[in-house]
Amino acid sequence: NVWDNYFISGMPLSEDTESFAWRTSQALFNDAYVFNSKIDVPPGQLEHQLQSGLADGFWHNGYYLKNEISFNVNSTSVNAWLSYLSGLRDTMRDSASGAIGGEGLHVFTRVRKPLGAAPHGALEPVTSSAFDGGRILTDDELVLLANCIVREVKQRGPFLSISDFVNRRLSASSDPASLMGALEAAIQHSRLNSPLEPEIWKRSIDDGWTNNHPIWRPDYKRQAKSKAWGIPSYLIQSDILTPLAPIISVRGDTFTIRAYGEAVIKGEVMARAYLEAVVVRGSEYMETASVHAETITGQGNRPTAPVMKIATGTGVMTRNNLSETNQRFGRKFIVQGVRWMTVQEI
Repeated sequence: NVWDNYFISGMPLSEDTESFAWRTSQALFNDAYVFNSKIDVPPGQLEHQLQSGLADGFWHNGYYLKNEISFNVNSTSVNAWLSYLSGLRDTMRDSASGAIGGEGLHVFTRVRKPLGAAPHGALEPVTSSAFDGGRILTDDELVLLANCIVREVKQRGPFLSISDFVNRRLSASSDPASLMGALEAAIQHSRLNSPLEPEIWKRSIDDGWTNNHPIWRPDYKRQAKSKAWGIPSYLIQSDILTPLAPIISVRGDTFTIRAYGEAVIKGEVMARAYLEAVVVRGSEYMETASVHAETITGQGNRPTAPVMKIATGTGVMTRNNLSETNQRFGRKFIVQGVRWMTVQEI
């Protein structure tokens, strides 16, 4: 719900917190977001609106900004996932004993300042290193994890929302997706936590572990394969999501379209042509109305008008009052570039 229903812009407030203090040339706290130069609001007017109080920025900053580097979790490219997961590569992390990390290493931790971080070879459950607060993965381990994630995406996707990607499916217990989310399942398949899953630590369905209420369904108990699940060096999906979540998405707005045409005379192809266009879905509807219009006349809709409305209490979804054209065609596409192609490029 937090991911799918809220937008955290990182837009700074004024000192008295009564308005937003942001200029379009300024970097935001989340530097994945930048000013959306394609909107129908000039920068000067936008800044004036932001400084006039909280309401305009609160309701419209998702329209004023664009995400420049979002990653679509429906990707089935191992290299794309590897690039995304490598966002922490070579990053040195502060720890109680000094900096941890180094070249070719990826440090994941769910605490701000861990005592240390353990690689795969130091994950003995009976040693203190397993509890120091961090986990180190190598490039090879990240390649393995990326392959396992792609396997889950192919089996479960496409994901229609971030919650669909993060959470387990509310389906029959016979469905493996009902036990855990895609990332958690990929981690288990990768066996990156295998040193923390010795036979004596394995959890059976009927072991009656204390934090499992007896009325819970038995299949809930199968989610975690080890009693070490959750200790600091045991990699879980939140360890990956915490640093990298601000840039994930379930859809893209940039599309590459290729077209082919030919001239035929008496059944013989005389000429062929190949064309490629790159288009971006914009913020404005086909029939648009200003985001600052006090009243809506005609058939237009504000760019902030949702296609569907969700009743937060019940989760029931209903169609919003969009014009017939906007219901059929949605938002405008902006042509970013067009080029002719050769047959060798196809």
